[in-house]
Amino acid sequence: NELGVKTRNHVVEAILKLKEINPEMKSVNVMGRIKAIYGPREFTTKTGTKSKVANLEVIDPTGVGRVVLWNMSDIEKIEKGIVNVGKVIKVKSGYVREGLNGRLEVHVGNRGLLIENPEDYREDEFPKVPSGVFTISELQPQQPVNLAARVVNKYEVKEFNSNGRSGKVANLIVNDGTGSTRLVLWNEKTDLLSQIKEGDILKIENGYTKEGLKGIEITVNDRAKVTINPDGITLPEIKKESAKRVPISAVKADDLVELKAAVVSTFGENFVYDMCPNCKKKAESGICQKCGKINPDKLLILNLAIDDGSGTLRAALFRDTAEKLLGMSAKDAAADKDRVKQKLNSLVGEEKVFEGRIKDNAQFGRLEMNVYNIRDINAAEEAKILVGE
Repeated sequence: NELGVKTRNHVVEAILKLKEINPEMKSVNVMGRIKAIYGPREFTTKTGTKSKVANLEVIDPTGVGRVVLWNMSDIEKIEKGIVNVGKVIKVKSGYVREGLNGRLEVHVGNRGLLIENPEDYREDEFPKVPSGVFTISELQPQQPVNLAARVVNKYEVKEFNSNGRSGKVANLIVNDGTGSTRLVLWNEKTDLLSQIKEGDILKIENGYTKEGLKGIEITVNDRAKVTINPDGITLPEIKKESAKRVPISAVKADDLVELKAAVVSTFGENFVYDMCPNCKKKAESGICQKCGKINPDKLLILNLAIDDGSGTLRAALFRDTAEKLLGMSAKDAAADKDRVKQKLNSLVGEEKVFEGRIKDNAQFGRLEMNVYNIRDINAAEEAKILVGE
């Protein structure tokens, strides 16, 4: 072709741009500036041998791509700090594979080589990369990120099994003084939760941002590093916002409230929806408007009307909160809608404590509640609240 490159079984000597690589290229040379480094991480091969792998996010004038390092000589360059973010690298004799998300990756095995700051490049040819250190107010989706923030809330670890994938996940709410966001710990990173307290400062390196149901969130997986209360970092004390017990008649938009109320009715016939596993948005027929073709997860959404005698309010429960109320996973709910209806009908008349945020639904001209937590009535706690009043 016009590049002088065949896509199969041909050694490519030219330096290709990232947009020029094609699947199954056997020996390619590319060059780019390192935007982010993930790992190295250790893994065990099928033969029981321990090895390491590292991933580099690189950028050239045509876009962003991923380089996957398998040989120890190149991985040691990362461990020793010889190869780091901002440096230009050249990959010789890499091979192209399709990653889990469908993106093409250049893999560097024992026959390949990574060269840091190669001689045959111009500094102005490659876009500069930001430092990667952000405040929460600066976050955008789909970017590697380093930041420090203080823990406002932490939630328990949950195990999941979805679409053949199983693991653990835990959520924290963090704030750095410029804003708040959700920090999502995955799998082995959930082991840190036992060491983390509300009020602690966390330094996140090589996190990644995604669009969640409630805005941008930071994903922390095995490629990221978390340091608890690091030296030399100070942040303002964050006053934890707590839900205030109020009657429904007194709620206002944006209030974080706690309501003691009874379920008086439920709405809708559909309770389970397809959800994109990447951006966490609703999907239809295996297609996400943002991410394209996906293997969807299941999302459980419940809509209730609750009443405390002073007024009635519509309440929406999503994901974990909805599953907790029903005592069913989204997967089980999708398989047995009749059982969901039976459980919802049995809830009518039951009194619960609902905690969440009030929002103004301008389309229908009414206040509604997004419920974050729900619990049974505890007589002792209610007595303390009455005494306090």
